[in-house]
Amino acid sequence: MKKKIHISSLKAEDKNDTRYWLGKSAAERFEALEILRQRFFGYDETTQRFQRTIEYLQR
Repeated sequence: MKKKIHISSLKAEDKNDTRYWLGKSAAERFEALEILRQRFFGYDETTQRFQRTIEYLQR
């Protein structure tokens, strides 16, 4: 079995990445972003949703 090596520039890879992600739906891109966020910051079940805070101001 022969191994195949592909060498390309980073600029070409950036174009391929851009084309790949533009082919995905917004929901798929957001899901991938969430996976990366969980890996980077760690998964915590209590913070898995966005926190929403409403402040009431008195006039």
